[in-house]
Amino acid sequence: MNPLLHSSFNQTLINEYGIGLSVCEQLVSELDSVGFGVLRGVVNAETLASLSLEAAEQRNSAKLVSGAIPCAHSARLSKLGSRGFDFLTSHLVEGFLKALFREPLVLSEDASCYTYYGPDDCLGPHLDNPVQCRITIIIYIDVKSLCLRGPETGLQLRILEMSDGNPGPVRAVLPTVQGEIVVGLGSEHWHERPPLQVGEHVTALTACFSHRA
Repeated sequence: MNPLLHSSFNQTLINEYGIGLSVCEQLVSELDSVGFGVLRGVVNAETLASLSLEAAEQRNSAKLVSGAIPCAHSARLSKLGSRGFDFLTSHLVEGFLKALFREPLVLSEDASCYTYYGPDDCLGPHLDNPVQCRITIIIYIDVKSLCLRGPETGLQLRILEMSDGNPGPVRAVLPTVQGEIVVGLGSEHWHERPPLQVGEHVTALTACFSHRA
C-alpha cells in the first residue's frame, strides 16, 4: 500500500462528507494499483454548469503553452476564477482528500488552472512537480467528439509503467468523460495525453495539491 493512502477509513468522516465507503475503497484500490483513479457522480449538474460558464469566460484570456520541455505539450491555459477556486477548496474536495490521504493537503493555486485542449493538442509523458503537485486532480468540465472514439483518440489519459526511472509501456487507460474527477499520484506515476483528433475538445479544471506545512 502506498504510504500516502489510508488503508482503512473513518466511517464518521466519510458520512460527514457524503462520499460513500465503497467509493473510497474503489478509488484507493485504483490509486494503489495504477497511481490514478476516477470519482464518478459526485459533481452535480449545477456545479458543472457553473464551472463550464466560468471556463468559457476565462478562455478569453487563455494563453497557448507549447514546447518540448519537460515533455512535448500543447494546450491553452487560463487562471482559476472564483468558482474554480471555491470548488477546489469546497467541502466535497476537502472531504475526499481527507478520506483518501494521510497527509494534510492544500491547494497550490499558482499551479492550478483551466486547461483547454483541441485537435493536435497533447501532453507528453511526464511526472508532476512533487513539491507543488503532490496530488493531481482533474475535473472534466466539457468533452466533445464528432465521432466514435478510436484507439488513437486524445480523449484518454494514459498511465505508464516506470522503467529505470523513465516512462515505459502503457499500464492503464482512463477515458476522458465529462463530469468525472480524476485523482492521481502524478508526481510518482508517468502519465500522458495523446494528441486530440479532429473534432475532439476538452475543457478541464486541472489542480495541484501540496503538503500542508
